Amino acid sequence: VVRVGACLTYRMCNTEPCPATPNQPVSTCASKVDVVLLLDGSGSVGAAGWSHMREAVAMIVEALSDGGQGADGPRIAVEVFGGRLAERCASGFGGSATECGISWLSHLDTEPADNLRATIESVQFPAGSAVASTALGLAQNELINGREDAPSVVVVITAGMPVSPKATGEAAERLRSAARVMWVPVLHEGIAASTWPRLEEMKRWTSAPLHSNLIAVEGFPTVSKAASVSRIVGEICAGAPSASE
Repeated sequence: VVRVGACLTYRMCNTEPCPATPNQPVSTCASKVDVVLLLDGSGSVGAAGWSHMREAVAMIVEALSDGGQGADGPRIAVEVFGGRLAERCASGFGGSATECGISWLSHLDTEPADNLRATIESVQFPAGSAVASTALGLAQNELINGREDAPSVVVVITAGMPVSPKATGEAAERLRSAARVMWVPVLHEGIAASTWPRLEEMKRWTSAPLHSNLIAVEGFPTVSKAASVSRIVGEICAGAPSASE
């Protein structure tokens, strides 16, 4: 937090994960929290990037599942966006999840399957277009399946800008009224978070405080490392009641 004039504001710092040690375990979470994970599968991710991002989501799911399940543990929904668009959605007239290249792998109102990680790892690279505004809207609808006494967190793991940044900003604003919204932009190799121009726009889509909810990761291989996943899991569960409370 820094002071600008008479006001306090947040500044991004320490954007790189802590150095990983060999065989470092991923932190788990036993908090009572409803988590909706959005995974970008658009063409800008690339096949190699997709493998790392998909693995990161699988690791997050495993960390949340290992921490504790049931009524007092985390519940998880997983949405993949960035597939092939039907004409209606591509023309900007909205559409269903299928029309906008979006699919659900799990929902908040169902017990996590033991093979959810395997399900995530088996999803093929969609390689389409990211209609993030629709993805965020569907995530907000998914919160209806959550628990009244559990905080809701929506995490967007992405590697590019959406089809319509304006519509995405509007959808993010609506979603922030119902959940904490975290963004995890994964930057292509050679691009630093401190100089990435799109980060300023993404800040407006993110819940405060930015240092907790906007986690820029530099390089696709980095996002699937234990240190990066542990940081994401830690921020997801920060402040949420643990299963023992």
